[in-house]
Amino acid sequence: MAMASPHPVPDVSAPTLPAFLTSAARLPCRIFVSWSIAGGLVSGGFLVAATTLAGEEVGSAAAQIAVFLWALGTGAGLVHGALLGYMARDIRRPARNVLRDMARTLMWVAPGLLVSAILTVWISLTGPVLRGVRPGVFEAVGIFGTWVLGLALLGWATLEGVRGLRAVYGRWPDLRFASGLASVAFAVLVTLFVVDPPEIWFTDLRVTGPGAVVLAFGAAVWIALPVAVAVLGLIRRWRHA
Repeated sequence: MAMASPHPVPDVSAPTLPAFLTSAARLPCRIFVSWSIAGGLVSGGFLVAATTLAGEEVGSAAAQIAVFLWALGTGAGLVHGALLGYMARDIRRPARNVLRDMARTLMWVAPGLLVSAILTVWISLTGPVLRGVRPGVFEAVGIFGTWVLGLALLGWATLEGVRGLRAVYGRWPDLRFASGLASVAFAVLVTLFVVDPPEIWFTDLRVTGPGAVVLAFGAAVWIALPVAVAVLGLIRRWRHA
């Protein structure tokens, strides 16, 4: 009769994926990466493009304004993506493991931000290019391609955000009220920005038309929604104190 080996033989039939791949596949990290990319695209690319297409003249400063707003939007996307991703984590996994996954995912964030910056500059130049005498084939293809890819990345970030919010609401159902408050804030801001178009600080960009809708949406998601969640969280903690 064959004797069993005293030393266990490792199972090599199923290859083990690297940690940075398995980490990036988890919901918190997908939110972190997608929102960091989308933040700059919204504020620097689509906001500037929507405003210039509505007739606002920024001259040759469109790219500089776009880069400045991209930096602000990227910072907001990183912070909000990390917060939503952490809140949407699987409660069965220790919090330190989730934070370690996000740290590993930074290697995906870096090239993603480079792609986001390139797309942002191209998208922001949509207005000046289309108002040219005759846009060249290279410019037309570049603008079209960056819009398609940029919208696809925004769609990805939106999908992951919805999944994250569902996970958060499943854990804290009372926070659904925060989305209602953010929706009200969005409606109010759109009305105010359309009636009296605001000028973005440190730039000469006055947001009009579709740009006002983009700016109101960003303010509702990046400011109103986190504030509402924080206030409701404090109220919940005070009630259970």
